[in-house]
Amino acid sequence: MSRNVGKTRVATLNVGTLTGRSCELVEALERRRVDFCAVQEMRWSCRKSRDIGRGFKTVLCGSPRTTSGVGVIVSERFRDSIVSVDRFDDRLMKIVVAAKEQLYHFFSAYAPQTGCSDQAKDEFWSLLDEKTAEVPSKDVVIVAGDLNGHVGATKDGYSCHGGFVYGSRNADGERALEYAESHNLTIVNTIFRKRDPHLISYYSGSFKAQTDFVLVKDRDRSLVTDAKTYAMMKPRLSGLGLNKTLTENQQGTTLPENFVLLEVASEVMRETLVKRCSRSKSSQLRNAIYTMLAIVMSYLVCNGVHIFLTFLERTDEVFSLLYDSDDPNQSSNFYIALSDTVSICYMVSSAVRILIYAKCNTKLRQEISDYLRDRKTLPADNDS
Repeated sequence: MSRNVGKTRVATLNVGTLTGRSCELVEALERRRVDFCAVQEMRWSCRKSRDIGRGFKTVLCGSPRTTSGVGVIVSERFRDSIVSVDRFDDRLMKIVVAAKEQLYHFFSAYAPQTGCSDQAKDEFWSLLDEKTAEVPSKDVVIVAGDLNGHVGATKDGYSCHGGFVYGSRNADGERALEYAESHNLTIVNTIFRKRDPHLISYYSGSFKAQTDFVLVKDRDRSLVTDAKTYAMMKPRLSGLGLNKTLTENQQGTTLPENFVLLEVASEVMRETLVKRCSRSKSSQLRNAIYTMLAIVMSYLVCNGVHIFLTFLERTDEVFSLLYDSDDPNQSSNFYIALSDTVSICYMVSSAVRILIYAKCNTKLRQEISDYLRDRKTLPADNDS
């Protein structure tokens, strides 16, 4: 059995565009056993969740005519552990995952590039500051993404900086450091000594940079045991890992270079998964029984009234309850009320079944929620 069974891997990847690359991306995520992958620059306008194959679920956040777009891809192990999704804008979103009686807030972030306006940068960092501050102190925070800044090779007094980074610091990197300091976060892929090829996450001709980072609370940095950049070909793959060195090179890939991989809290999450699996199966069985009983009872009530009405129709000469005694051509009030009762029972039965299905089927409930959320955002998109 693989030594990595039960380990939790977090990744971030600037995909350039997700169009036509989802299958290839899924293969890469499965090969490297990634559980959560923050993706940036998808350039998709949708704001919904969808399956992309092999058990992976992607939660998307884009806007019409966007050149950005962020998302989070979740493996089959954790897709049912998502308790909420917050889509802030096409550069920032968050999912919340329940594990071991604790909540994990996973941000996917895509900071404006160096050439963007100061206003765009201010809006992004202000929003990230605000949403990070809203996370309860007892919960776990993971911020992963392309921060488009160079944090520099030296600490220079920043406790969030581990001292092992490629390149020189710039203003955007300074801003990322100030954000991390203000929220007691550590940039975990700066705390492990690596050779330059295992730090660089972006290549463009002769230009090289490290702009993709994963941040966690200072108190949680001990959960991370390794950080490394992995080559996919020559764009490269950038990664953070736990007790494992990945060495394979993939030929002929069209995926971009900056793939950051992080392994954290393996046994903590593993124990939670076992418990959640047992609870989930018991809950599914209980919900299935309740659903069956509710449906059977609703049918019995409806059909019982219907059978009684049919019995009266067949024995009208005995009971004479169906027609008006003064006018045989008119239905009695009793008959009208009973017929209406049958119709109402069927309507109530249908409504109850819908509620039961929605309560017992997590996937259906999520689809309904996504649909209603999309309907709310549609008028705003049209107005803009």
